[in-house]
Amino acid sequence: MKIEPFVLIGGASKRFGRDKATFIFDGERLADRAARIAEAALGGVPCVFVASGLNANFQATEGRLVINDIGPGRGAIGAVHTALANAKSQWLFVLACDLPFVTSELISFLGRRISDGVNAVVPVQPDGRWQPLCAVYRVEPYLPVFERAVRTEGRLPSLRATIGEIGADLVPADEIDENFDPAVLRNVNSPEDIVDRLDDHP
Repeated sequence: MKIEPFVLIGGASKRFGRDKATFIFDGERLADRAARIAEAALGGVPCVFVASGLNANFQATEGRLVINDIGPGRGAIGAVHTALANAKSQWLFVLACDLPFVTSELISFLGRRISDGVNAVVPVQPDGRWQPLCAVYRVEPYLPVFERAVRTEGRLPSLRATIGEIGADLVPADEIDENFDPAVLRNVNSPEDIVDRLDDHP
């Protein structure tokens, strides 16, 4: 089964203080790290970067594509919508570049949960929150749901509410913890978050 990887690189990075996508971690940009890990898990299917106007000049490597948000200023919902609208296969995997501790093993684990009755596979973090930016989606029926969401006037619905319109296979936090490092879904809001993580696990 083909699953297309999309890496989201369009966050404002206000708390980070600079563009997260181009931040160098362990010798490579966070965006390239996310793409490499996703491609390794998904049989080498080339990654597509989803950018916003903030990083529209991002230069991809290894022949990967960069696409811009269909509707700028729609945040994470807009980015996922853009990925869904550009997918060429039935399934896609979405990964935010500020989740640098995600592993290929975790992505493969999520992909193996796909079945006929599943429309999305979303892991749950230790704090109980869903992590929809490291998740697998079936293009139909989610594309029309996200299209409606991005057209919402005023405050956008949450990603959780949008996904919940159809329902998803939620991977419990304890199941993630049993199989992976507890920090595998930790996102980074500052360069210090990465340094602290490396200090904890030399």
